[in-house]
Amino acid sequence: MGNLGESVFGFPFGAASNLAKRWLFGRIGCNFYGFICYMTTLSNLCTFVAISLYRYIVVCRSEKVSQLLTVKNVRIAIGVVWMYALLWALLPLIGWGSYGPEPYKTTCSLDWTNRSFNSISHIINVFVFVLLLPLLVMVMAYWAILRHTKSQISRAAYESSVEEKSTLPLKHAKHGVTYIKDIETRTSKIVQITILLYVMSWLPYATCSLLSACGVVFPVTVTAIPALIAKTHCAYTPIVYITAHKKFKIALMELIGIRMQQRTVTTPPKHTTPI
Repeated sequence: MGNLGESVFGFPFGAASNLAKRWLFGRIGCNFYGFICYMTTLSNLCTFVAISLYRYIVVCRSEKVSQLLTVKNVRIAIGVVWMYALLWALLPLIGWGSYGPEPYKTTCSLDWTNRSFNSISHIINVFVFVLLLPLLVMVMAYWAILRHTKSQISRAAYESSVEEKSTLPLKHAKHGVTYIKDIETRTSKIVQITILLYVMSWLPYATCSLLSACGVVFPVTVTAIPALIAKTHCAYTPIVYITAHKKFKIALMELIGIRMQQRTVTTPPKHTTPI
């Protein structure tokens, strides 16, 4: 939703101004553009955090899934994500920090070139509570998932040495550990991709903003590169989810009218020893 909102309400302003090589929409338009892009971006980042917590509950606290992952709680989580994003996006409009043109003067964002205490304190808090804190939560959640998966491998290794697991897919019937290792490999890849995307998208931009607020002067072309990387996240994030998550891909295909055939894996019939 955040990606869609930024694309619909933010992209036309930025595209038109970039073509004109200057900001076209005045102070009010600058505030609107900055607010929309900031809020939708924050909602997207917070959604990453919510997804990581969802996976943590499903994998590491499976006994509490029915209690925690109810429709009501999911709606509350979505509401918290958007309220958190709305709060931080409103702060520059009510006096803590401000929105302003970026150094290349064709888009607007947080005014991180302002050297006032008000602006610097705002940028520092944004760096901590909007970038580092969500990143810390994601890393902790995914680290717990990987540890839990590894413990499952160890347990499966022990159990498979005692008794074959007939409930596992056929191709892994003799090697239950291999099946769980496949799960760990897929989980690790998703973890790495998710965190890498988050860091690559926003850490350069946030670092450049923080250093600029503290007095470091960058050439205009240097400030443009992190901004472009950060603002293209709304394009490549859905692509990554489609390629990395099979269920997401299937749901998307069905949404647009394409049904995918899923292979069904049957368990081998139990063999009885003749008397």
